[in-house]
Amino acid sequence: IQQGVGITQVGSQLGNFYLAEYAGLDSEGFETIFEINKETLRSTGQTVKTGAIIRATQTNINNNRIVHSDKQGLPTWYGGFINNFSYKGFDLNVLFTFSGGNYIYDGLRESNSYVRTGSNVILADVYNNTWETGKVDAAYPKLTWNMRDNFNNPLTNNPSPQTLGSRTTRFLYKGDFARLKTVQLSYNLPAGLITKMKMQGIRLYVNVNNLLTFTDYPGFDPEFANVGGGSQDRNLNQGLIGSSPIPQVRSMNAGLSVTF
Repeated sequence: IQQGVGITQVGSQLGNFYLAEYAGLDSEGFETIFEINKETLRSTGQTVKTGAIIRATQTNINNNRIVHSDKQGLPTWYGGFINNFSYKGFDLNVLFTFSGGNYIYDGLRESNSYVRTGSNVILADVYNNTWETGKVDAAYPKLTWNMRDNFNNPLTNNPSPQTLGSRTTRFLYKGDFARLKTVQLSYNLPAGLITKMKMQGIRLYVNVNNLLTFTDYPGFDPEFANVGGGSQDRNLNQGLIGSSPIPQVRSMNAGLSVTF
């Protein structure tokens, strides 16, 4: 079953990524991919590179996709642990959660990495970081007319020769993370004071959710759920961020609990 950037095959893991392998920028500032040997793939089913690096046009991307059998969208390990500490009326509760072994294809980062018509949201990192003559360390391709969409250049009335695709492993990231999910600090007033006030207990507390996240993933949040498309897409393409994800919200609250 091939679904978007993912594929599931008999005898393999669910939701492996199916993408052309990014090979960097060429000498003219365009994105490139590794070419695969299509005859070997057809005859043996094995993916073998030819050793050639070709321009990442949409046609080339479609014809040179690779099943990444070690990269899937579903986590292979996850869990959490909680600790409670108490000292002289103070209580500290800490909850950590963690997950990993999966990869994330960041379609939102992809769409915001190119300057083209129909889009007015661009990553700040793109500014002054695009390829130009003499700038060999640029992270983004040269600025061209409508990099991805096949519209006519109004200056020449011809289709842009630089029309390229973009769905490659360039935007594939490890999804491992550990999160300090909840921290709560509370203080119970001394029993002697509570008795004088003719109460059973008074407790002050401060609670913080999603305080810290430890991850190498560069997007908004590695902990997300793909809720778009049909049921098959939601099951097999959990590693795909296709629109603006809602990150886990960091929140803080404080309170007073009184027992009479």
